[in-house]
Amino acid sequence: MWTARVPGGPRILRNADGPDDGPRLSFSRIVGTSPPLVKAVQTAKVYGRKEGNILVLGETGTGKELFARAIHEEGPRRDGPFVAMNCAAIPLELAESELFGYERGAFTGAKTEGHPGKFETAHGGTIFLDEINSMPLPVQAKILRVVETKRVSRIGGKREIPVDARIIAASNRNLADEVAAGTFRKDLFYRLNVLPLRVPPLREMKGDLHELLTAFLRDAAAENGTPAKRISDGAMRRLVAYDWPGNVRELRNCVGYLGFTVEEEEILEHHLPPEILQGGSETTGTQVTPGEPGNFDSLERMFLVETMRKFQGNAVEAAKSLGISRSTLYRKLKKHLITG
Repeated sequence: MWTARVPGGPRILRNADGPDDGPRLSFSRIVGTSPPLVKAVQTAKVYGRKEGNILVLGETGTGKELFARAIHEEGPRRDGPFVAMNCAAIPLELAESELFGYERGAFTGAKTEGHPGKFETAHGGTIFLDEINSMPLPVQAKILRVVETKRVSRIGGKREIPVDARIIAASNRNLADEVAAGTFRKDLFYRLNVLPLRVPPLREMKGDLHELLTAFLRDAAAENGTPAKRISDGAMRRLVAYDWPGNVRELRNCVGYLGFTVEEEEILEHHLPPEILQGGSETTGTQVTPGEPGNFDSLERMFLVETMRKFQGNAVEAAKSLGISRSTLYRKLKKHLITG
């Protein structure tokens, strides 16, 4: 994720699970001057003035939704809703009802008045489908029909509802490879990949690391009511040497971890998480492979435990603090076997 320059200091921008429930973001607020980031911003600005479907490609944690929000906010649909859905965070059995909605009595447990789906909610604005590669093929077929006809049929409904929403889809995998493997529909890929946009990983933007780190530290200090911490030269060298497989999201979580565990005013090398001390190019002995799942997972688990402890097990407040939905928080807690 990126930071935004707002009155009173920088603020971390968070993901959204519904219409317009996040901060308004323009391209001028995206921090960084590294050539790959500048190129991505320039491309996104051009797309913002057009109406074609956009496919955003980038590794997990690079801030794909924030680019989507900036495109929406500076485009002709800025006064309409921005509706975001993380396709990977929705149980498969609920994917259709979330996307397309349902009529009353469509299934057991359905609301008596029925419920509009994300496409309907995004009418007149933008719908952002993150991690669309996680959608099963039958749901992909129904998304394709909406893309082609600009109409949606609710589950249990007998009529088609017109929808006018710009589609910005995102994937953390190469969809061309997914098409070749038979896990993603070729026709849907071509419909979505009208305007491709690549968001670079953090390892390609090491020149922006200090500015991002400083902004996250200030934000963490503001949230905790403490002075912002400094980073020693040695610690900064370690952070620059690390490959950041979890990208900017991992950097933000690392800052959260340091905010919880470092009592001194300056962050030194020995304060850094073991993944960073073992994964940098300056370490001696056994190194951890940058892309290995254990790198990010153990740091994420520590941060989740501390966050839940900070809010005394209150999932609503913890999810709000982390900038994720409650369903995503529960999924992460289950993944790391965190209970109580």
